[in-house]
Amino acid sequence: MKIGLALSGGGIRGAAHIGVLKALEEGGVPVHMISGTSAGSIVASLYASGYTPREIEEIFLKFDSGVADPDLGKAAPFLVDLILFKRSKARERLDLVDFDFLGVIVFIVNWILRRNAKVDGFIKGNIIENTVRKYCYDKEVYLTKDTIIPLAIPAVDINTAQTIMFVSNKFLMQDTKHMIYIDDAYVWEAVRASAAFPVVFKPKMFRGRRLVDGGITDNVPGDILKHMGADRVLAVNLGYSGYPRKEIDNIFEIAAQSIDVMAYQLSKFKLSDVDYVLKPEIYDVKLLESSRIKECIDRGYIAAKKALPEIKRRLGLNSIYVRTS
Repeated sequence: MKIGLALSGGGIRGAAHIGVLKALEEGGVPVHMISGTSAGSIVASLYASGYTPREIEEIFLKFDSGVADPDLGKAAPFLVDLILFKRSKARERLDLVDFDFLGVIVFIVNWILRRNAKVDGFIKGNIIENTVRKYCYDKEVYLTKDTIIPLAIPAVDINTAQTIMFVSNKFLMQDTKHMIYIDDAYVWEAVRASAAFPVVFKPKMFRGRRLVDGGITDNVPGDILKHMGADRVLAVNLGYSGYPRKEIDNIFEIAAQSIDVMAYQLSKFKLSDVDYVLKPEIYDVKLLESSRIKECIDRGYIAAKKALPEIKRRLGLNSIYVRTS
């Protein structure tokens, strides 16, 4: 029996997926294939490339700095450094996201001068892409077809509204008007595309397409795992769960909540065939609040550990499995 694991988007909350993987590994729940959207695609790609949950945790904790919180009080120090041209210090602090300050400044100047002013995102996304590239290279995994276990990562062509599904093997998968399958893309390009949260991150240009966050159409990519041959599917949904959030007070959080609410409605239908949906309910962590990465990992672990008996029952596991790699 093959078990698939689907990981949702959720910004920094996506670190909770690492805790879930740790609990599953300890509980003897095997993962034969994995999919992930946005933040979930980062964890999924590293796991599919051969990294253990604890190794992925170590990678994520390197970015536990708190500087990516869009709170102005926390952003002010590195903004001052940038203005004063203290580039080395600014770069040291910007260790998780790379704000496109120059692009924003050019946009403001053009807007003031009443020229053609355009801005398609505040964060370049190069750090995320380069980080995934580095760790994939270390495992000699380059294309999505090279992964140790099957992988699926969705993104969306913002111009055509088509879902671009990056997979390890598109054999027997038929392209449709709304879905295009690709199995020869670099893993890090797929991740960068899927993590291109609208307004916040710049879109990823890929073979003439302008790709953005896969969560727009498939925030918890569980159904693709069934197409890939999974007999049972476990999904981890970190999206909107119905709780009110008072901290939605800036453009990043408004954008995040808007996508979450949309994904919440869509997931009701797309998750109907999933065998079990785990909801750690980490709704109080902001989109880019990197100082809480460790907390998210721990909360994901606790939630999965608590649900482990029910997870095993739903997945039909009557014996202990241990992942070997």
